[in-house]
Amino acid sequence: MSSGFAVGIYTTNSPEACQYVASDSTANVIVVENTVQLKKILKIRDNLPNLKALIQYTGDIEEPQPNLYTWEEFMKAGDDIPDSMLEERFCNLAPNKCCTLIYTVSCIPCHKISVDYLLFFLASIVISSFQFQLDRFQHNVDSVIASI
Repeated sequence: MSSGFAVGIYTTNSPEACQYVASDSTANVIVVENTVQLKKILKIRDNLPNLKALIQYTGDIEEPQPNLYTWEEFMKAGDDIPDSMLEERFCNLAPNKCCTLIYTVSCIPCHKISVDYLLFFLASIVISSFQFQLDRFQHNVDSVIASI
C-alpha cells in the first residue's frame, strides 16, 4: 500500500479552486465536512481522474453515489486492516518526507511541509509557551518576594 499526506482545501474555495488543489495534489481521497462542501466536489468530480473516494464526515448523504461514503462507512472499511499495517506506515515516517501540502488562497504557490519541519515548528511553539509560562511564574515569584 502507498502512503499519503494531508492537503487542506478552504471551505470558502470555489469549485474551481477545489479542483485546482485536488488536481495539483493528485488527491485520490477527499474528505468533506457536509453536503455544502460535497456539492462543490461533485461539480468537478469528472475532472479529477485520480479521485477514488469521497467521504462526508457530518450529516447524511442526500444522494448515494458510487465511491461516496459517510465517515462511519469509511471507518468501518478499516476494521479488517491489521494494526501491523498501520505500524508499518508509522515506521515509514521520516525527516524530509512530505507530510502535508499547504495552498495559499490563490492556490499559488503550493508549500510542501516535511515531517522534520513540522516537528521543529511544533517544538518551537512548545518551547516558547514553556518559556512564557516560566517567565510569568518568575515574575509572580519576584512580586511575592518584593511584597514580603
